[in-house]
Amino acid sequence: LPIEALDTAAEDCPILRRASSVQHLGGDVVAAWEAQACQRGYGGLAELARAWQISTQVGAPMAAALERVAEGLATEESVRAVVAGELAGPRAPGKIMAFLPVAGLALGYALGGEPIGFLLQGLLGWTCLVGGVGLAAAGVLWVESLAQRAAVQA
Repeated sequence: LPIEALDTAAEDCPILRRASSVQHLGGDVVAAWEAQACQRGYGGLAELARAWQISTQVGAPMAAALERVAEGLATEESVRAVVAGELAGPRAPGKIMAFLPVAGLALGYALGGEPIGFLLQGLLGWTCLVGGVGLAAAGVLWVESLAQRAAVQA
């Protein structure tokens, strides 16, 4: 029985305890999982909810449906891992862009200048400081947003 299986699984898996409690109170397990699936990291519960619904309404065996859900989630996870690996290269320039201002300051001191003194004195220095920080932050955020969009589309 799916109800007994849920109780047993909920003992080992804290994510399922909410649905088990809902079930004992006579609530809708599918709705509980769908609500939980909206939270970040819980997306697989939507598939589990569909499998549960089919099993309880039609009487289909739960094991076959759960195997398909597990295979689908494993495939999605492997695709995410590949995409994350592929996006490591494009994200590298963003990390370099974040380091460049520090390297510029170090180079200024190495050449005998006083870059921080210049940046903190006068309107021109403050303009350069604010503009440089703004452009560096915009560049890092832009590279990261491109990588995020690519990750979502994959």
